[in-house]
Amino acid sequence: MVIRRAQPSDRQAILSSFRPMFGTFDYLPRIIDSMLDPDSPTLTLLAVEGDMLVAMSQAREMEPGDWFLRGLRSNSKAGPTLIGAAISALIRDTADYIRRHGARQVRYGTLETFDESRRLGQLLGFEEGFRIWHTHLGMPDSWPDPGLQVARTEPTEDLLDYFRQGSCLAEGYYFTWWYTRRLRLASLREASERGLLLEMNVSGERRGAALFHYVDWSGLFVFCLVEAGGDDEALLSLYWAGLNRARKMGANAVGIVHPSRAEALRRQELLGAGHGGAYTVQLVRRID
Repeated sequence: MVIRRAQPSDRQAILSSFRPMFGTFDYLPRIIDSMLDPDSPTLTLLAVEGDMLVAMSQAREMEPGDWFLRGLRSNSKAGPTLIGAAISALIRDTADYIRRHGARQVRYGTLETFDESRRLGQLLGFEEGFRIWHTHLGMPDSWPDPGLQVARTEPTEDLLDYFRQGSCLAEGYYFTWWYTRRLRLASLREASERGLLLEMNVSGERRGAALFHYVDWSGLFVFCLVEAGGDDEALLSLYWAGLNRARKMGANAVGIVHPSRAEALRRQELLGAGHGGAYTVQLVRRID
């Protein structure tokens, strides 16, 4: 079996080998061109046996020393023994690669209900780091509009401290749906450049602030960090401002996230958004 990096010439083979896992709901066709770009920050490895692509894995360095795993797939035409060997080899080579590139830890996310995924992580030395509750909603027709003024704002250390002292971070990480990232000033700059960093001030005092994330290729708009210090009027205004921004960007769905299930459900109730959702579990392994 050969383990090698994916190449642009693998495009069609990847789509035909791994797409059946998710059928028409698969995100792979939407990201494959950027994924196979030689300048992509994501490491994509393939396990190949003869002419067959048996399995695929991906790893991305989110910041120096912090790597995130995703995209582990197998070919349904390969037998379980071959798939097991391929996954073991991919994990081994990925670990060697990220270790050579200064990895201090590696993470991946899975749903709390995916017992096999969590069990595999435990066998590989991963431990649960933290959980974030999330719900995925179709674009609502309407939400309550408190009518308070919310405006775009600039990234500052003061605003960074405000978010860090709030309740929306989990172990210093925030949720962008596809990845979890440690909140840095660069995160605020990135959101600000896209008009996704908002603040509410009344008489010169901050009543709340929000950072949103838009997944361009999927049309998903995620309310990542919405802090209002227990002020529900400000909280609603920030959500409403985010919803308006989502509409302008052409979003077809919104995601609401929070480390606390109870608080997430309370916010969903406040917005009239129902009670659905699930925990995404972040598993972490320290690199020796």
